[in-house]
Amino acid sequence: MQTSGIDARNAFGGRYDSHGAPQLLGNSFYTDGAPVYLGSSSALRPPRPEPFSTVPFSQDPDFVNRGAILDQLRAVCMCPAARVALVGLGGVGKSQLVIQYSYQVREKSPQIYIFWVHASTRARFEEGYRTIADRLDLARPEDSDANILRMVRNWLCEEKNGRWIMILDNMDDAAILKDSADEAVPHSARQHQAPATLEGFLPQAPHGCVILTSRSEDVASWLTGGHKNIIRVGPMAEKEGLDILSNKLNIQYSEGTALALLEAVDYMPLAITQAAAYINRLGPRGSVQKYLEHFQRSERSRANLLHRDLGDIRRDRDALHSILVTWQISFNQMRDERSSAANLLSLMSFFDRQGIPEFILRSYARNQNPAADAGSDLDGDLEFEDDLATLRGYGLITMNVHGEAFEMHRLVQLATRKWIERYSDIDRWRQVFLKCLSTAYPTGEYEQWSRCEVLFPHATVTAAEEPTDPESLRDWSRILTNAAWYAVAKGRYEVGKSMVHKAVSTHERIFEEEHAATRWSLSIYAELLRCQGKYEAAEEMSRRVLKGSEKVLGADHPDTLTSVSSLAGVLRYQGKHGAAEKMNRRALEGREKALGADHPDTLTSVSNLAGVLRYQGKYDTAEEMNRRALKGSEKVLGADHPDTLTTVYCLAYLLHQRKRYIEAEHFYRRASSGFGQALGENHPTTAACSRHYSSMHQEQNSRGDCEGSELREAYCTE
Repeated sequence: MQTSGIDARNAFGGRYDSHGAPQLLGNSFYTDGAPVYLGSSSALRPPRPEPFSTVPFSQDPDFVNRGAILDQLRAVCMCPAARVALVGLGGVGKSQLVIQYSYQVREKSPQIYIFWVHASTRARFEEGYRTIADRLDLARPEDSDANILRMVRNWLCEEKNGRWIMILDNMDDAAILKDSADEAVPHSARQHQAPATLEGFLPQAPHGCVILTSRSEDVASWLTGGHKNIIRVGPMAEKEGLDILSNKLNIQYSEGTALALLEAVDYMPLAITQAAAYINRLGPRGSVQKYLEHFQRSERSRANLLHRDLGDIRRDRDALHSILVTWQISFNQMRDERSSAANLLSLMSFFDRQGIPEFILRSYARNQNPAADAGSDLDGDLEFEDDLATLRGYGLITMNVHGEAFEMHRLVQLATRKWIERYSDIDRWRQVFLKCLSTAYPTGEYEQWSRCEVLFPHATVTAAEEPTDPESLRDWSRILTNAAWYAVAKGRYEVGKSMVHKAVSTHERIFEEEHAATRWSLSIYAELLRCQGKYEAAEEMSRRVLKGSEKVLGADHPDTLTSVSSLAGVLRYQGKHGAAEKMNRRALEGREKALGADHPDTLTSVSNLAGVLRYQGKYDTAEEMNRRALKGSEKVLGADHPDTLTTVYCLAYLLHQRKRYIEAEHFYRRASSGFGQALGENHPTTAACSRHYSSMHQEQNSRGDCEGSELREAYCTE
C-alpha cells in the first residue's frame, strides 16, 4: 500500500495481512503494537502538536524561593536522559518547587513539553498517561483497547518529537511501578514486547528528563539511579518562613511573634500555610499571637489546629491539606512496608525529640527476639540498621554526626503520637518506653554521670505524665528517683525536687514505708533538703530512712550505715556537733568493719568525721583524718573524682582556718579547678569553694602579715 509516496511497510514495520498490507482495526492500523489513525486519505498520523504543559496547577504568586534548590534542579535537568528527585517529608514544599520550576521552563524554553503525572496510585499514574495521550492526539476515545502507556512511551522515545520533562508527583510507593504491567497492556500489545512493569514505560531518552517528588529516599534512589541524583528538601530557613507568612497573611504582626510561630511549627511550609489560612479565616478576631497561644496550650490544642484542612488550590485533589494527616499517610505506608520500623518510630515518639540514644533503641530491637541465639546477633543488628535507614529515608528522623543519637521534628513527634492513638495502642507503647528508660537509667554516682546526662532530658519529659498501671508506675518512679539523684549531685535542685517529690509520693502509695524503693527516694529527698538548707525537714526525713533501714536490714548493714552518715551530715549543719560526731563515728566504725578501711564509703566517713571535729575546734585530729581521707581517695578514686576533690576542699578550708595560707592556697586552687571541670562552674559546691578561696585572700589583704605577703608573692609568681 502506497500513501503519499511513503511505503507503509517500511515506515511502520507493523502487522500485515496475507496480502502484505497493514492490518486495519476500525479506523486505525497497528504498527509495533500501537495504533496509528488514518484520518484523511493522505495523513498517516496527526501532526505533532505545539509544545504544551499538563501541569494542573496555576503558578503560585506567593511562592518563596528556597535557596539553591531550583538551581540544582535546573543543572541536573540539563544532562541527557536526566532523572532527579526532590525528597522530603510531606508538606515540606516539594511539589510547589516543581510547579514553580515547570513555569520557569515554559517561560524560558517554550519548545519543551512539560508532562505532569500524579504517581500516588496505579490508577492515577495511568490517568496521567491518558491525559498526555489525549493532548498529543495519540488515541481516540473509542479505542478502549489502545495501549495508552505504550503509545506515550513510544512518543517519548522519538527524538524528533522534541525535548520534554516528565514530573512524577508523590512517587512514594515503589510497588506501583514494580507491579506487572499486564493489567494495563492489552493482550494484542503484549505480543510486541511491552515492558513487564510500569517502570518500563518511563523512557531514558537523551532528549527527556524525569523529575519526581517523593517522601521515600529508597524509592527516589531506585528511580534516579543513586543518591547523587537526590535533592533533599527540608524545612524552610528563617527568612523563607517569614516571607511565606508575610505573603499569606492579611494582617499585621510583630516579627518576634512570627518567629515564635515558625519555630513552633518547625518551619514546615504546609504548617505555616495552614496557620495563615486559619488566622485569615478568623478575620479581625484572628492574630498570630492568639494562634500561637492556642498552639502552645497543650498537645491536644496543637493537634486540633494542625488537623484542620482549609484547602489549597495548588495541591493535588487527593492530597490532604492537614500536615498531621499528610504525615500519617507516610506512617501507614511505612508500616505496610516495614512494620518493625513503624514500631521503632512509635517508641521514639515518647522520648524527648532531641538526643534519642541509639543504645536504648538497639537494646529494644534486640529484645524483640529474645529466643534468638548469639549467632543471630549480626542479623538482628542488620535488621535494626534497616529500620533506621527506613525512618531516615522517609525523613522522619535525623542522625547526629557520630550516629549515636537521633532527632525528630516537633510536628513529626506529635503526628506520630496521634497516629498511635488512632491506629495502635498508645498505652502499650508508653509502657514499652518506660520499661526501656527505666532499664537504661543508671544511679547517680559520679561514674554514671555521662550516661545520666544523656538520658536526663528524657526523664524530664517522662516526669510530666504519671502512668496508671502498676508496672509502669514502678518503672516511672525508678526513673524519677535516679534522675533526681543525678540532679541533686549536679546542683539542679529545683528540677530534682519536682522529680523526687513525685517518686516519694508514688512509692508511699504503692509500697510500704520500709520498702527499699521508698527508703531510697526518701534519702535522696533528704539530701536535697539539706543542700537547700532546710535542715529540720531533712533531719525528719533522714530519721525515717534510718528507722526503716534498721528495721529491714539491721543496724550494721552498709545501707543502714549510709543512712547513719546522711543523718550525721544534717545534724552537723544544724550545729549539733556532738550528736553528729557520735553518728559519724558509728558510721566509720561500721564501715571499717563491713567494707574495709580503704573502701570509698569508709573514706567518706573519715572525711565527714574530720569536718565535725573541725567545727569543734579539734584541728589537729581533724587535719590528720582529712589527710588520711585524701590519701585513700586519691588511691582508690583518683585525683579528679568529686569525692577526692571534696576532701581537698575540706583540707583547704581547715588550713585556711588555721591561718596556714600558703598550704591552703595550693589545695584551694586544686579544688576550684577540679570542681570547675567535674561539676561545672555554676555548681553550688564550685561556687562555695570559690567564695572561701576569695575570703582567704581578703583576710590576707586585711591582715597584711608576713605569711600573707609570702602568699601574695607566691601567687604572683606561679
